[in-house]
Amino acid sequence: MLTERCVLSLDNMIAHGLNLLDVCLQAANGGLPNIQAGGNTFGEPGGLDPGLARRLEWLVRESAGRWAYARHVKDGPSFT
Repeated sequence: MLTERCVLSLDNMIAHGLNLLDVCLQAANGGLPNIQAGGNTFGEPGGLDPGLARRLEWLVRESAGRWAYARHVKDGPSFT
């Protein structure tokens, strides 16, 4: 799964100086004859797919935790 690969690579990304991870959510239209042929971020009523929402939250939390830890190690603790 792509999300898992990203999370497992976060430490390596930070070690190489990466400080931005951009996530874009978009719907897909597979075109005729089957417009549902592509993956779709959003469900029929327009809400975010629950499985995708869980994976996105996991990625954000893991990224934030690793960035905060890396910054703490590099710059020392911040009390502001």
